[in-house]
Amino acid sequence: MVKVKSYKDYISEIFQSDLTWKQLCDCNVLVTGATGLIGHCLVEVLLLNNNINCQVFVLGRSLKRLEDKYFNYRDNERLHFVESDIGKDLNCDITFKYIIHAASPASPNFFSNNPMFIFLLYYI
Repeated sequence: MVKVKSYKDYISEIFQSDLTWKQLCDCNVLVTGATGLIGHCLVEVLLLNNNINCQVFVLGRSLKRLEDKYFNYRDNERLHFVESDIGKDLNCDITFKYIIHAASPASPNFFSNNPMFIFLLYYI
C-alpha cells in the first residue's frame, strides 16, 4: 500500500535536503506574490524552518488578503506584511538580502479575461 504524503511531509523533506540554509540565517527575505500558490508555499517553507531565523516579508496588493492567507502564522514574529503593488515603487526602509519574485498574473481570471496578453507576457 502506498502512503500518500501530506503537504507538511513534503516541507519536512525540503528541510532535510542538501540546500544551503545557512545563507538565509538572520537576514530579511521579501517574497512577492505571497498570496499565490508558489509564493505561499515558499513562505511556509521559510517560516516553518526554525533553524534559519530569517525575517520573512510577504508582499501583496491587499493587506486583508495577506492577513487571511497567513492567519495560521499570525503569532509568528518572523512574519511581516507589506501591502504594495509589484508594478509600483516599494516604499519601504527595510534592506532585503533576498527577494523572491513569485508575483505573476497567473490567476484564472487573467487567463479567461485576456488570454493573449498572458501568452505574450510569458512569451516575450
